[in-house]
This record gives sequence, structure tokens and C-alpha cells, in this order.
Amino acid sequence: MNIEIAKKNAALVGDYMAFLEYRNLSPKTYLNYEVAVRQLYEYCSSKGLALADLSSSDFLVFTNDRFKDYKPASRAAKLSAINLFYEFLVVSQKAKQSPVLKIFYPKVERTKFEPFPENLFPSLFQYVKDHSNPFYALGIELMFYSGLRVSEVQNLDVM
Repeated sequence: MNIEIAKKNAALVGDYMAFLEYRNLSPKTYLNYEVAVRQLYEYCSSKGLALADLSSSDFLVFTNDRFKDYKPASRAAKLSAINLFYEFLVVSQKAKQSPVLKIFYPKVERTKFEPFPENLFPSLFQYVKDHSNPFYALGIELMFYSGLRVSEVQNLDVM
């Protein structure tokens, strides 16, 4: 075990736990997040891996090693908690990217992009505009005219 890597990992986990306390989560949610991140910390420290530099393949090995006997709902909860941890690291610029993202992206997003047929767009847009939130209609326009994917439109902050 590399002591320097373990110290850096502990500092990242400490910052994240302080962030969770600031968010004022329920005690059960806080405990679930803490357990998930602690499992990742222990795994990375035992393997000599830095949390900030964890690759997707290392993360996949971790999930297969630690979560193989979990029920799907429990496994998803752990992955969600770890994903939030990496979102925190990326936003605070302590990590370059999240190793969880490639696992979470649906296969549809990885497939070749095919544009929406032009003859179907007007009817879909009118239906969404009449029967839904106007922001959904704006999202459909953005997807159609700019070629954005669903996940990219969801992450936009439109003022």
C-alpha cells in the first residue's frame, strides 16, 4: 500500500464527506453514500490506485469485485453514490473525468447518431407543444436543429 496515495485519497474523501454534510442529507442517505465511497477508497488504497486517476477499466474491476453479489437495486444505489462522488471531484477540478460515465451511458448514446426524419418533426413538435411542458418542445427543437443528443439537451441550462 502506498501511503502517499492513501493520504491523497483520504483527503478527497474527506472533502466529499464535508460536501455531503453541507447538503444536509438524511442520515440514512448520508450513511449509504459514506459506505459506497469507503468501499471505493479501501479498494483503491489496497491496489495503490489514486481516486482522481481511476480509469474506467479499474472501476469496472472494482464493481465486479465488490458488487457482484449485490441485488440490482443495491448495486445501482452504490454506483449512483460513487457517480456523485466523481461529479464532485470533476466540478471541484480534483479529477479530470469520471470513470463511472462510460458505464452509465446507455448503449443508445454510443451508437452512430442518426438524424430525426424531417417529415416527422413538425407533427412531433406540435404534439409536444400542445400536450406537454414548453421546455420539452424547446428541447426537441434543439435536438432537431443542432443535432444534439438527448443527454446533451438534458444538461443544457437554458435561461
